[in-house]
Amino acid sequence: MLLSAKTQTSDQAEAEFDLRLERVTQAVDRYHEYLVRLTYRYTRQWQDAENIVSDLWRYCLKHVPLEKIGQLPLLRRKAYLLFLDHYRRQKSRETVVENVEDMPAAIAPPTSPASEQEEARFEAKFWAELPGIELTEPQRKAAWLSLRYGYTFQEIAERIGKPVSTVGDWVALSKAAIVTYLNNAESTLS
Repeated sequence: MLLSAKTQTSDQAEAEFDLRLERVTQAVDRYHEYLVRLTYRYTRQWQDAENIVSDLWRYCLKHVPLEKIGQLPLLRRKAYLLFLDHYRRQKSRETVVENVEDMPAAIAPPTSPASEQEEARFEAKFWAELPGIELTEPQRKAAWLSLRYGYTFQEIAERIGKPVSTVGDWVALSKAAIVTYLNNAESTLS
């Protein structure tokens, strides 16, 4: 009895796979050339475009719900995501210098053109130019480090001793407030 139950599930799985294969084959017949040309616009390499689209069909066969296999927007989006994966893999395979003597010497970081007092005055002047923005001092510091020096959220979090997510929220909040203030100032000038 147990053996026949396995046979039925095996038969059902085989029937489902055959149906999936049929749907993918129909989608290949209908969209393959279009998707290769679309992907070629991203890669500028016919071989890479063909490989990405082949990966797309394998993905569809294994993972896409049966009723969505032939939907062009889904296929285009997944082709684009596969292209991004391909591009990132290519970038991560950059050449590595094998011989340490061949590496150029490290460049010293540039020194700050202003003293600490000048920087503090410049920061105070920056915030004085934006009087309508109400931020706490730590929020202003996080925004300043991001806007003035281009520090990442991680670097800012280490400098001010706050969690990275908090710093990210503060920087986003301050940028939105600055944009709103500047847009309002621009509309009053018009």
